[in-house]
Amino acid sequence: MIAPHPDDETLIASGVLLHMAQSGGDPAVIVMTNGDLDCLHDGLAREGESVAGLAELGIKEDRVYFLGYPDGGLSQLGRTPLPPRRRMIDGVCEQGNTTYGTRGHGGREYHRSRTGASAQYTHENAVADLAALLAELRPTDVAITHPEDTHPDHAATYALFRSALDRLPEAPRVHRAMVHNGDCWPTGTAPREPCPIANITPDQPTPPLSGRLTGYVPGERLPVPSSCRVRDPEVNPKLRAIAAHASQTRGTLDSYLFAFARSDEVFFPERFEHGERSWWRIDRTGRASLTTQRVKVERDDDDRSLPLAVPLVVAASLSRPPVDEQGSIVRIDLLEDASGSYELIIDADRREASVVRTFKGRIPELLRVWPLPHDLWASKTAEPFEMVIEPRPDDGSVAELALRLRGELVGVAVDVQPRLHGDRIGYSNVFAANGELMVRGVSNVSAFPSVRPAR
Repeated sequence: MIAPHPDDETLIASGVLLHMAQSGGDPAVIVMTNGDLDCLHDGLAREGESVAGLAELGIKEDRVYFLGYPDGGLSQLGRTPLPPRRRMIDGVCEQGNTTYGTRGHGGREYHRSRTGASAQYTHENAVADLAALLAELRPTDVAITHPEDTHPDHAATYALFRSALDRLPEAPRVHRAMVHNGDCWPTGTAPREPCPIANITPDQPTPPLSGRLTGYVPGERLPVPSSCRVRDPEVNPKLRAIAAHASQTRGTLDSYLFAFARSDEVFFPERFEHGERSWWRIDRTGRASLTTQRVKVERDDDDRSLPLAVPLVVAASLSRPPVDEQGSIVRIDLLEDASGSYELIIDADRREASVVRTFKGRIPELLRVWPLPHDLWASKTAEPFEMVIEPRPDDGSVAELALRLRGELVGVAVDVQPRLHGDRIGYSNVFAANGELMVRGVSNVSAFPSVRPAR
């Protein structure tokens, strides 16, 4: 289990962890941050809460690994260290940008156990720690937060895992879980906290996703042990595990976190096969092969007519865009035709990327916003971006849009009513380092079954 913060492991997989512990397994839990954002909570206290909660599920402290990377900053990790950030350690609010920890395996954060020193907050350090720990543990299965989770740290945890996976000789089966689908899911649809008082229903199944992801159906519903379906909070081990995180529940049963105690735990599974340089997700039907086309960029606001269809990969090496009346922004239209397009927007000033689905005569729909590394374009050299659009038939009639930067996954957007075809690619403010925008199309579409938009 890989959790972004202390408490996510209990929300996602208490039943799975309890079942494994009771069945003679030896599950391990990796926690990416200490939950100490902006001194709102004490990082060491939250480590203790995580250890106490997992003990309710039969997990020994020696099987808990704290990495100690920045709460609220995983998506901003770059090549250079993050600037010092406010965090609370043992009751003291301080500024820092290195890992720390005093609980879990070895009584210290993993990097210090591995190297003898703390790690600076960089993307490479986080990926290297995660890869080394996974190589040491050699799990057959990994539960982790879904890249569509609306909390940036949750989405970034998955992206960091995928980068670590590329360094491993074997790929585990992966089970992605949602925590934030709108801040108050699964107890309601309020867009933000304060959330409704939890209606504790551990004998009821997890409700379907709501909002933009309505119709996105998990491929796994794993029943929890019978003890986790009891309504008595003094008896139910999942409720006790959640209650151990008193800093998050405020010591009452009113917290919406208790709504995660259900009769099942749901996941979106995926499997991988090794490609030329990295692990590729595969479907039951196999994976399409890709060929390469090159399209020369001659000027701004130029369009290129291409036979575009999913799966599609568009890659561009981009210098920092010049400033115009809208700011320092790059826009690339994908699968564009008279009915609309996907639009990838890269905002250099805000250091964020977003993907929008546009429709003729309708208001554009924002699919996803991804924070980008804090040091984007810091060296004043071109940055390589890549957008991959692929159908995911194992997850229903959906497509995933994955953004990569510097060869590393930034994030994934799921579209439950995907665009499948277009007749051109459009771009503005695109300045490729070598004067070219590279478009890779599909040479073997038959490897994927036909995908129809969800109704």
